[in-house]
Amino acid sequence: MVRDWGFLLTCVFVFSAHCLILFGATRMMRERGYWLAVAACVVSLIPVLTPAMFLGIPVGIWGLVRLRRTDVQAAFAKSET
Repeated sequence: MVRDWGFLLTCVFVFSAHCLILFGATRMMRERGYWLAVAACVVSLIPVLTPAMFLGIPVGIWGLVRLRRTDVQAAFAKSET
């Protein structure tokens, strides 16, 4: 029996955040799911949740900057129709 439920819930939450980052990154590479890609970038900015804290923050900022470009938004819109 698990004695520390807080630790278990934290592990489940962090694992689900990592899955969101991974899934959002693959959707970003395929230019599908714009808002999922944005959510993945935002989650990667949270220092506690990223596997490599010092890598997650700059990559998250870079991803958000790239996703705000009009040509990138047009590419997402084109692939979703």
